[in-house]
Amino acid sequence: MPNWLMAVDHLYEIIGYAATVVLCLFTFFLGSIRERLVALVIALDGVTISAFDIYLDGWPRVWAISSKAVLLFVIYAGFSWRWPHTWLIVMTSLQFVDLLLVMAVVVDGSILISVNGLLRNVVGWLMLLTFAVGIVQTARANLMARVQPLPRCD
Repeated sequence: MPNWLMAVDHLYEIIGYAATVVLCLFTFFLGSIRERLVALVIALDGVTISAFDIYLDGWPRVWAISSKAVLLFVIYAGFSWRWPHTWLIVMTSLQFVDLLLVMAVVVDGSILISVNGLLRNVVGWLMLLTFAVGIVQTARANLMARVQPLPRCD
């Protein structure tokens, strides 16, 4: 099989990283400070996952990802405490679900890694979709604040 066809096996990762990069860049143009902070956390999350996959193997990877997931949950919870927006609370909940999925592999070795990975991918895509909705919602609110209301004709 040609080498370029081997990339098809990792196409979902390539698309996921591309979507994350595009969304984070989109955030820095249209988002407010809270969206930019969340985009920074999402970018750091993607970089650390890639680094863990490359440099760690076996149980150290699981513990590193578990500790990172706990830290991300605390960060998202702090953001939700500071800015109680619906999309941010949903992202915090999805991060907690991701944390539970990571911990499930540690606790129960009979869970298939492929099934757990698929569920974590679904949760990750839901987080990206929720974040995109939050960015659009903020951009729309900023645009509507700049538009002058029409005078009333009473």
